[in-house]
This record gives sequence, structure tokens and C-alpha cells, in this order.
Amino acid sequence: MVIDLRVEIPGDLDEQALRTFDKLLEKGEILFEPPRTDVVNIDGIQVVFLACNDAGTIQKYCVYRPMLILHTTLFEPQTDDLNHRDLALAWVLLKAYKTPQMVIYNCGVESGSSQGHKHLQIFPQQNCPGFAMWPGKAASVDEITTDISGIPFKHFVIRLPNDASVDYVFQRYERLLNETRKAFLVAGGGSDYNLILVRDWLALVPRQSKGPGEVMFNAANIAGLMWTKDDDFKERIIRMLPGGLAELGIPKG
Repeated sequence: MVIDLRVEIPGDLDEQALRTFDKLLEKGEILFEPPRTDVVNIDGIQVVFLACNDAGTIQKYCVYRPMLILHTTLFEPQTDDLNHRDLALAWVLLKAYKTPQMVIYNCGVESGSSQGHKHLQIFPQQNCPGFAMWPGKAASVDEITTDISGIPFKHFVIRLPNDASVDYVFQRYERLLNETRKAFLVAGGGSDYNLILVRDWLALVPRQSKGPGEVMFNAANIAGLMWTKDDDFKERIIRMLPGGLAELGIPKG
């Protein structure tokens, strides 16, 4: 598969990604262990906790096998919106994988971004019995979904058809981004947001807080995937979520 970005995507992308990941793991350049999973229902929202002993090792520990980072060659700030090229590469990779993947982009500090160099992340969708990411409840490829039951913050989700092109996905991104900007105007300010993209849908969540204290929520966490290294941290999150989830974004209502 060849796209106009002059990037050739290998036909065995899944296998190549795993081989490269395992080589880095063998050299000790990254850390990984299969996480222990626990699905919890919090006020009607499904959350899966992925417990990993080394999850606190920033930038070296991988929760998934494999995890990819798509970053710009030259420096661009993580506060920038995605351009056509950014989203084109992410979409083509997403479609090239045989196994279901997800792409996230944390735009701005309050979105839970971990570094200032513009980058997207792509990793396998969580295949855990009893868990499904809440944006998947959106039903329309035409109308933007803004009222998913149980989600206390403003969100903008649209489904994507099987034959969606890069241009189609980018146009939908611009539609959701426009609604996100309108929401910030009504709220009195803000610019940061999370993007979550899978083959079936695209979601944007405007953010006003990265999280309380040392607890930081990125796009994956907002979608219900919580990474934790011990039970104490897990219990803190469970206690915080019912009342504090809305404040991470723009509260609905």
C-alpha cells in the first residue's frame, strides 16, 4: 500500500511491528509485561484497569504490545491541531493493521499530554470481556453524537463508514474540531482536547483539566482505559471518578 506521503506501508505490518517491539524488549530498551485487567462499572461507565508493575517508568514502559509513536520529524508543538498529513498517516496505518488498533492524540497540557513534541500514539484496542469504549455507542455517520448516556462531560463522536478515505476522515475531524471550539467559547475559554480514532468512529473531548494532583488523564484514560501499578492507585481513581470525571472536561448541562 502506497500513499501520497511517500510512505510505503508493509503488507505484514502486524508482524513487523511485533518483531521490532520484541527486539527492543530483548535489548532492555523498553519494558513490557502482559497487564492484569479488571473491568469496573462506575456510574454506568465501563472502565478497565490495566495493572502493570512497572507502569510508573515514564516513556520506557509499554502497556501494550506493540505501542507505536508517530511524531513529526521537525519540531512541532503538541498544542497544534492535526493537519491532513498527520491524520493521513494515522488512518492508513490503522487500516493496514489486521488486528484492531486505536489512535490517540493529546492536544495541549490539559489533555494529559506527556511531552511537547507533536505525536500521536497507536496501539491495540483492549480486548477484554465486559468492556467497550463508550464512544462506540455513537450510532450515526452523518450526525455528531453529543449525548452518550452516563458521560458527564461534553463530547463529539461520529461513526465512520467502512470505505472512509483519508479526506473523509479529515473532514469529519474538522467538523468535530469546530464543535469543540464552539464548546470552549461557550465555556469561556480553553483549547486542549483529546482525540480517539478507531476504524469505526472518531471522538473529540474538550479538556479543561489534566487531572487532580499527580493523577493525569490522557485520551486513552478518557475512553475508559486506566493504567495503574498498584491497588492503592486503582482505589484512588475509583473514589475520584464519580464526582470528578466531569471536571476533566466541560461539564454537560
